[in-house]
Amino acid sequence: MADPRYRLALDLDPAAGRIGVDVRMAGLACTDGRVRLWLNRGLTIARAEVDRRAVTPPPPVDAGKFWLSSAAAIDLPCPRRDARLVYMGPGTLHPDGRNQVSPRLVELSLYGGWYPLQRIDQRTLWRLTTRLPRDWRLATPGRVTRSGTALAITARRASDIVLLAAPGLAETPASPATARVLIDADAAPAERATAATLGREAA
Repeated sequence: MADPRYRLALDLDPAAGRIGVDVRMAGLACTDGRVRLWLNRGLTIARAEVDRRAVTPPPPVDAGKFWLSSAAAIDLPCPRRDARLVYMGPGTLHPDGRNQVSPRLVELSLYGGWYPLQRIDQRTLWRLTTRLPRDWRLATPGRVTRSGTALAITARRASDIVLLAAPGLAETPASPATARVLIDADAAPAERATAATLGREAA
């Protein structure tokens, strides 16, 4: 099975602790005429499209438990070409604070369920565009192109979609053996982050 392909426009507001995402997805696997996606239950879907046609934004369905406790199931008609979701919500994405958008830290990985997943071991070919405050540094497994505060990040290969950013990143992973990303020494403990996924995918 080919890896799905995602194009994401990410609207980050660290000061307000908010996140907005516009994602177009192709190559999704369907069963019985539908595609099931898992998304963080704290995010509100504002728009849904299948093959460029609007569909009623789907409510979460009772589909049992997913590996991510913060995720809820969403069913869409099976797309011939692609599907699109536009959604937004608060930046606290995981109960233990592991994924967040806050004034001092942006940490996004699959553990927060911030982008739609079909399965927990999903690897995705992806391109992400966003903006970060000018003095922030970032770590990601993708290839980064900058223009002022605007960023375009493209996956080098199918991987988790990961972005870690803060005003004072002290180091970034250089190999799979380096999984920890540390904030500068004067940061509070809550502003430190561990991105195991980033380390695993950064080779």
